[in-house]
This record gives sequence, C-alpha cells and structure tokens, in this order.
Amino acid sequence: MASNHEIRQRVTNEIIEALESRGCPWHMPWSPSRNTGFPTNVITRRRYSGVNPLLLQIAALERGFHSKWWGNVEEWASLGGQVKGCGTAIVLREINGERHAATMPLLREHVVFSADQVEGVEQYQPQAPKVDVQPDFEPAERVIAATGADIREVDAGKAWYFYPPNDYIELPPRSSFIFGIGGVKGWYDTAFHELCHWSEPRLGWNGGYALNEMRAEMGAGFIAAAIGIPSYGPTNHHFNHVDAWVAALRDDHRTIFRVSRAASAVVKFLLSFSRAEQSQDREEVSA
Repeated sequence: MASNHEIRQRVTNEIIEALESRGCPWHMPWSPSRNTGFPTNVITRRRYSGVNPLLLQIAALERGFHSKWWGNVEEWASLGGQVKGCGTAIVLREINGERHAATMPLLREHVVFSADQVEGVEQYQPQAPKVDVQPDFEPAERVIAATGADIREVDAGKAWYFYPPNDYIELPPRSSFIFGIGGVKGWYDTAFHELCHWSEPRLGWNGGYALNEMRAEMGAGFIAAAIGIPSYGPTNHHFNHVDAWVAALRDDHRTIFRVSRAASAVVKFLLSFSRAEQSQDREEVSA
C-alpha cells in the first residue's frame, strides 16, 4: 500500500505534467450534452472535490472520455454495467475507518471508471445534441448577482479585486469581450476569477500571490463546469503564472492538495448564495 508521501508525490507529478504539457486541467470542455460537465459520482450524485476533479479531468483528456459520471466497479455493477479498461486512481482519506474525499493523513487511493468505459449504461453516456445549442449564461448571471459583490464595469483594460477596506471588483465592459479571442464567455471567466479573489478575506485564505492566482484560476474553471457554461480555458494570465505554480508544487507536494481543496471550498461558497446546497453541490465524501 502506498504511503501518504508516495500518493502526494504521484498526484503532484501528474498535475505538473498536465500544467507543462496540456495547459490547465481545471478548465473542462463544455458540451450541451446532459451527461457532460463536472466529474460526478454516479451513485451519490455528488461532485468530486479537492484534487480529484483534476485527476479525473487529466484522465479524460488523455483517454478521450466525455461523460461526467464516474464510479468504481461495484457502483457500476449495481447499475447493470460492466467495466472495461483501466481505472483512474483518486485520493481519499480514512478517519476511524470512514472514507472521505480530502487530503489529510491516512490517504488511500481508490480506483474509479468513466461511463465511457462501461458497457450497459448508455443512459450515462453523452449523446450529441440534435441541433446547434448555444450556451445559456443565465446561470452565471444568477450566481454573480446573488453574491452581492460590488462589481463595477470600468473601461480600464484590466480586471481587479480591491481588497478591504475597498472591497470591490473592477471588470472591463462586456462589450469589450464580444469581439475578443475569448468572446463573451471570457467575461464570465474573468468575473468568476475576481469573485474567487473576493472570497479570500471571507474564507480566510492567503496563499501568497502565485497560489492566490492558482486558486482563482482553478475556482473559476470549477464554477463554470459546475453550472454548465463554457469556459474560455488557458489565457496569457494563466501562462504567465505556470512557472511559479510548477515551482511551488515541486517545492512541496502538499501544495496542490491545499490549493485544490481551497478551490473546491470557494466554489461551494459562491454557489451557496444563489441556491440551496443540493446533493450535487456537496463535496464527494464516499467516492
């Protein structure tokens, strides 16, 4: 059985490789299919949290998986499915014999499979839409408005969060994104990024500049996937910080666990303003 150190190091190495070769695993491809989106357990209907969405997204990108549904052999068998292919290891912790998706001591690896790898469960596999479906940004509007954050659209060319005592966000006008590379979805990415910074004093987070940016980038990607809107993906802002992120991860193999756990927490916090915490919004605790 792998030790805590070995598990953390393996996960850290996977994330570093993904950052250096494939961009950012927290930006998940958008599709109008009902079975795509944020990695979710097929039995509990809970989204995976912490470092696990990154591990699952890396596996999906490498193997061409599209379904958001994941489960272990027993879970798929209970639904009449038969697993084929190799599984993906996610990370759990054990406390007094109970398993929790987290990153504290007594770590264990748990193997899960995508619906793309399972026969007999076609209802969990993506199907192409019959018509060209345009993204609906209304869920993003509700999330942003419900936070009550002081957001000001200012034609200054940059986005900023001004920490207390100012405590407000400045964003470029939406019109400036329409004809840009990212299009209108770039405005929502930017808004979510700054809202993640806005949450820092409210959640007591301070990881230093580079890790604050990593948490905000990761959180923005997670939020977009959670509410089912497209995310622009890696930007110049992202690539400007990759070297610092990789250096921090190499320096301490606990860093990616700390940051990804904080990103999951900020997603739950920001979504809590606009809707009651339902089962799919709770952290995955039993894989």
